[in-house]
Order: sequence, then structure tokens, then C-alpha cells
Amino acid sequence: EPKYATETMRQRIYVMFDQLHRQYAEKGDYKKAIEAYKLFMQFSPNEPPTPLARYEYMLKRSEVNPNNPEERVKLARFAEERGLTDVAKDEYRNVLAMDPSNKGAAEGLRRFAETELKDAADFLTEQQFLLAAQKARDVQGVYSMFPDVVKQAEEIITKAQVEQQRLQKNIKQQAVALAMRGDDYYNQALSYIAAYTSANLDERKRVFSPKVEAGKYLQRAIYAWQQALSIDPTLGAPTSYDLHNKIADAYARYAVLTNPYPPRRLQIPQNP
Repeated sequence: EPKYATETMRQRIYVMFDQLHRQYAEKGDYKKAIEAYKLFMQFSPNEPPTPLARYEYMLKRSEVNPNNPEERVKLARFAEERGLTDVAKDEYRNVLAMDPSNKGAAEGLRRFAETELKDAADFLTEQQFLLAAQKARDVQGVYSMFPDVVKQAEEIITKAQVEQQRLQKNIKQQAVALAMRGDDYYNQALSYIAAYTSANLDERKRVFSPKVEAGKYLQRAIYAWQQALSIDPTLGAPTSYDLHNKIADAYARYAVLTNPYPPRRLQIPQNP
């Protein structure tokens, strides 16, 4: 009876639910893990949906013929639709390794390529030329199988380099500007996190996901800070811009948002 529950009781029940789905997953019983996690979400509605998506993916993977490219494409699409980005990319790459002409796998990877290319273009629009050039280079390296994507990335690199030369900033100023831009992205992420965790949030009226936006801006903050450090490592010191600690904090917040892998099982002390 909830009305008789103490906070200590609720905490113990929380730990029990949290352990239960992990124990089933460790045993490879993903059907039971899914059932347990759904119960956990009923008890604690703020739990992230990512572990459930991962369990559903693992269950579906066990039902797929690993030697059938078309089934593997459907599995990759399943992961993509549930936000398991890295898993989906790996699945599409695995299919192309088996069947280089597979249309479904190529289309799947292209969707990711175009999304990341848009990130580079957004950096360029925001006049973050160093970030735009580096992101475009990353796209060239990862998605070299798409000549048109590589060409568009090269155009972004060229534009970014030209604009950066016009600015004529010294190396120190560039690094500091990147560090400050990272701060801006981080603050935007915090505002979305506040919206996501607000008790007043009306899910029915949401036209976008504060959680997704928070994750995007945390990634941008980390990326900007890392690029700043690559230019001027002294910005990582606590007496400077403290970028090492800022990056660690942003990674921790991103992990809480996405939680792609269930953390270690908690050890419950036995009552005497």
C-alpha cells in the first residue's frame, strides 16, 4: 500500500527492481529482463528507456539469422529506431561487409552520414570554423564509401578554412574561443535537462524532445572543449578553463541521459 510506504521502503523496492532486470540480462533472459524493466518503469517513471531498448534489441538479435543480410538490415533499423545509434551503425557496417551492394545497409549508413554532415554545416553557419572543419574531416573518414558526402564535407572544410584565415586569430585566442563556445553549448544542454526533468512538463504538448536536445548539446560541448584542448592543453588546468573536469562532468551527464549500458549490479548489505 503506497500510503503506508516509508522512504526507506521505497528505496529498497527501487534497488530490488533495479537489480532484477540486470540479473535477467546477465543470464541472457531478455524476455524476463524486458518484463522486469517495464515494471521498474511503472514504479519509477523517470527511468531512462534506453536499457529497455537494448534488451528488446538483444532479444530480437537472438531471433535473427546472422548470415542473412536482409534480416540483419531489419535488426539495424530496429536499433536505429530505438536510438541505439552506435549499435545500428555497427550492424549496417557488418551487413555491408557481408554484402557490399546491400541497398538497405547503405541507406541506413547514409542517414547517419547526412546527419553528421548537417552538424558540420551547422557549425559553419554558427561561425565555428574550426569545429566545422574537424567535423567534416571526421565525416570524410567514417563515410568514405559515399563520394558525394565526402565532396560536400570537403566543401565545408574549404569554406571553414577560408573564413578562419580571415579572422586572423592567434592560436591562443582560437582555443579560448572554442572553450567558451563549449561553455555555451553546455549551458544550453543544462537548460534542456531542466526542461526534461521538470515536474511541470506536459508530454502531450511537447513538439520536440528536451532529452534529445540536451544530449546533442552535451556532445557539442565535449567536442568543442576537446578541440580547444588539442590546440592549447594548458586550458585543461583548474587554474585556467578547467576543461578536463568540464569534459568529465559532461560525459557523466550524457551517460545519465543515454545509459546505453546498464551499470554494475548494486550489492545490497544483508540485514543481520
